Amino acid sequence: MKLKNPRLTYDLQALKGYSALVGVDEAGRGALAGPVVAAAVRLTEEFYRDSERIEGCRAIRDSKRISEFQREHLFSLMQIWKEADVIDFSWAQATVGEIEQYNILGATQLAMERALEILDQRALSNMKMPRWDESSLFTPVSKDARVNKPTVRVLLDGRPMKRFRFKHEGLVQGDDKSLAIAMASIVAKVQRDHIMSELDTEFPEYGLARHKGYGTQLHKLSIMESGEASVHRPSFLRKFLLRSKEPSVQMDLLLF
Repeated sequence: MKLKNPRLTYDLQALKGYSALVGVDEAGRGALAGPVVAAAVRLTEEFYRDSERIEGCRAIRDSKRISEFQREHLFSLMQIWKEADVIDFSWAQATVGEIEQYNILGATQLAMERALEILDQRALSNMKMPRWDESSLFTPVSKDARVNKPTVRVLLDGRPMKRFRFKHEGLVQGDDKSLAIAMASIVAKVQRDHIMSELDTEFPEYGLARHKGYGTQLHKLSIMESGEASVHRPSFLRKFLLRSKEPSVQMDLLLF
């Protein structure tokens, strides 16, 4: 069968020599409010042997490039595949407090590790993801160590992360290149959108269900009118303040 989906083709090539491929991505990294959410999706070669699944994958791409309706539809399709034990996926979050404590990069890493940990707990022995132990975490891999090749390949969207518990590779613009990462981007985005919609009932004055915590004009105006809430990321609001060119806006924000 001729494969016309470049992300699917990429994954089939990446899977060679491995029992499974795990794609990891996040959502909410640049928002002014709410948690950052990460997801991990595990695929095996078996997944690609069904023509209906291949057809269903045609619409799967970076979650930012498709509509909310499409994301929800594709997420439902992925849930069906998960229930049929064709794929597995998990998701986890890092809270606003953790974003402030560890910065957004550290919190994103924490959410990704949590998502991978959940996925790994359900895995059979041949599907376990390779990890760094503390003694080798910052030590270059020796030539002899490379002989024991991991059975699962882990791909993270973006550059590889330092001090990350799981052995992995970074793939810049991975959600455009890899089907597994694109799937993870959809899971992370859908789950975070659900969280933000729930938070909207607690903080209705900010319109979180509409903009999901991102720095839209509506959100910025609501912050100026209602002030900062516990759902907001203080360090991100400070950056917003510094970027603002209007003195009146700066003064209003300084009074919060």
